[in-house]
Amino acid sequence: MRWARNNPVGFTLATTAFLGIALACSGVAGPSVGAHTKRMADHLSQDGVCHKNDDPCPKVNVYSGNQAGRIGDWEWQLGEPFLTKGEVSLPYIKNSTERSKFRKDGIMALVVPIRFKNLSPVAAKERIGLSMKDTLGESRGIWPYNSHQWAKELKVEDAWDYGKAPPDKWIDTVYVFAVDEAGVDGAALYFTEIEKRRYVTGKSYKAMKDHMLIELPPVTRREGPLPWRKDKE
Repeated sequence: MRWARNNPVGFTLATTAFLGIALACSGVAGPSVGAHTKRMADHLSQDGVCHKNDDPCPKVNVYSGNQAGRIGDWEWQLGEPFLTKGEVSLPYIKNSTERSKFRKDGIMALVVPIRFKNLSPVAAKERIGLSMKDTLGESRGIWPYNSHQWAKELKVEDAWDYGKAPPDKWIDTVYVFAVDEAGVDGAALYFTEIEKRRYVTGKSYKAMKDHMLIELPPVTRREGPLPWRKDKE
């Protein structure tokens, strides 16, 4: 497990996790996830929920935090997430909406190291949708400037600037969500692949092609100043 020891972002994957993936894929054993993730999977698999048209919704694929999940031609794996304060100041955060979001009472930054792999035979741009489904019933989006700061700090790729991913190569990155700490434990990341379809009239519409949930691994908390501001606080 050399990769697990040397990875700077904090990914851990024991040999037993590989066994768990193999069993889950073979149908011998399913993923061990909490009640919230199970309820979300059932809800999002219902027709009329995953998209607003008459097409049947595909069943949500579900993975635990120590499993690598596949959606379409992409494989995803979570590292060790942690809560910290969000960055709210210039020149780090150029977007005023993002600064205001992390200034709200009770809002923290959930930093999720994550890696993805292109499973297709050719280089491709990653276009999978991603949000967080917390246990308070909220859907939390990604905030790009805080994500950019943590990508620099953790020395991983900035997902917002990354081009086409080569085939069969893990790309390490990080995403930051603005969250209420009370809704984090037991939450899951929701991945979506949307495709364009056409009615018999020729008019196009968007529909869910594939989707999956990966439950968050245990979330820790980091206190103190943000690392890039140590000399300024």
